[in-house]
Amino acid sequence: MPLFSPNHALALAEGFGLAFSPSAGPILAAAILQVVPSRTDGDAAVSILAFAIGAGIPMLVIAVLGRGLLARLAKRIRQGMGAAVAGSALLGLLGINLGMLVAPTSANAAPVPTAPAMAPVAAPAGQGPEIEGITHWINSAPLNLAQLKGKVVLVDFWAYSCINCIRTLPYIEALHERYKDAGLVVIGVHTPEFPFEGKADNVAAAVRKYGLTYPVAMDNDFATWNRFSNQYWPAHYLFDRNGRIVDTHFGEGAYQETEDRVRHELGLSGSGAVVTTPRVRASGQTPETYLGSSRAERFASPEDRARLVNYSFPTGLQRHEWALEGSWETDPDHIVSRARGSSLRLHYKAGKVFLVLGSATGAPIEAKVEIEGAEHNTSEDVHEGRLLVSGHRLYELARLDKVGEGEITLVANAPGLEAYAFTFGQ
Repeated sequence: MPLFSPNHALALAEGFGLAFSPSAGPILAAAILQVVPSRTDGDAAVSILAFAIGAGIPMLVIAVLGRGLLARLAKRIRQGMGAAVAGSALLGLLGINLGMLVAPTSANAAPVPTAPAMAPVAAPAGQGPEIEGITHWINSAPLNLAQLKGKVVLVDFWAYSCINCIRTLPYIEALHERYKDAGLVVIGVHTPEFPFEGKADNVAAAVRKYGLTYPVAMDNDFATWNRFSNQYWPAHYLFDRNGRIVDTHFGEGAYQETEDRVRHELGLSGSGAVVTTPRVRASGQTPETYLGSSRAERFASPEDRARLVNYSFPTGLQRHEWALEGSWETDPDHIVSRARGSSLRLHYKAGKVFLVLGSATGAPIEAKVEIEGAEHNTSEDVHEGRLLVSGHRLYELARLDKVGEGEITLVANAPGLEAYAFTFGQ
């Protein structure tokens, strides 16, 4: 696992340059530390260039400003930058990956909501975190990483209602099928984003629906999630045959790079199957939108937000805004219709619109889907404007001819319709 992400290379090199301007040794050592674990030659070249620029800037400042002005500032600058470098070294000794503390490498990743309060436990030096606290296994007897020493292991954190995760599953299954006989073990760690995702029957149904044949571990208590200090769905961690993490990726994409790294760890030459990653995000596309009170954004009538309210649609919605009409109850992670005809409206920009839905009673609930600004809808879940919500999962409300902007309205035909979060595609 790389200690410093390329995003930190420039700042770190400047710190070395200011603190140790008389000597190039520390700068070179840091550059080597950054480049050795680089995923590709391109990554290595970018890191070297960033270090060169960062180390050169202090020298340029010295040349331009002269020694007189710099001498008055040198002591405090060196003290501050020296402390920053020492802090970075301490993080390295503790095995903390700075790249994990910033945004994911892909924009297509769901950040963690408020999770059970469990402090991450540091793994022994030279050893990766362990899979533990699993409440149920699918497709396999219980596994742990210690017993898989000698195998290359890919751990994939996912949740079955997460659209970003769903789009990665075919690639993960393909890796399993191609390389299981060559020594690769894929383990899908299912950590629930919403409470209903902790039910074994729901996860088993999703495993069947998406054709997953590799082991799936249900991490309902976030025990393994916290062991890994994970923050995103989906998240991939690749272990070498000695049980060390050698590659990570957060969000969608990088499928070719991941497969090539798997092949490298398995001792296979050449590149894997050429993977074309479909574009799933349009320019200006509506962002993921949560409806529960704990994470709701862009609600058009925030002054009305209460646990149980009779709402009315505002005169108009701005792009990305949503609103309610009729009787709705608000919970931290979802909203629930409390009367027939209760409606949810969103002003979207996208080519596909998805919504996580469920039934509070467990009985199927029908809803009407109305789309303004689209010629027609070819969604696999909506037929002649009708949607049947028969279980807790992600439903496709709209699949349009092209990316467009308009309003989509969902009208509940009965009380008990639960709505959690909108997600989108191109």
